[in-house]
Amino acid sequence: MPQVPASDADWRLARAAAALGSTEEELVRRIRAAGFERLLKAHVQRRNPR
Repeated sequence: MPQVPASDADWRLARAAAALGSTEEELVRRIRAAGFERLLKAHVQRRNPR
């Protein structure tokens, strides 16, 4: 997948993570660590447990 700016990821975590040079799991961890877990949809939270 080609690199795209994170702002062009269309709210897709995998695309945003790739644009940031990270994995989806790491991006979810960072979102949680920043206190924004409530913004993650339930299926993302189940797929990436704490």
